[in-house]
Amino acid sequence: MHLEISQQRLQAIREILMGVIGEFEKPLGEMKSITDGIKQKFPSETQKNYVKIIEENVNRIIDRLEKLKTLKVYKTIKYIKDIKMLDLSA
Repeated sequence: MHLEISQQRLQAIREILMGVIGEFEKPLGEMKSITDGIKQKFPSETQKNYVKIIEENVNRIIDRLEKLKTLKVYKTIKYIKDIKMLDLSA
């Protein structure tokens, strides 16, 4: 019974996540494309450093979204006080 409820909860979370992830993917792809263009047009070291920060963060977000897409187990970890969040460490 508990396993069935966890599976239903996981399925509901997946359905919600697919909609949310879809909303993030297009803007992130555009950001990635823009940073590539900036690197080519403005090759100064300062610009490269700023673009590198943007790229790293965009890639970090993309990585987290991919983990959410492939979520197989409903597992939470303590976040702050009584607040829990999904465990994406796997």
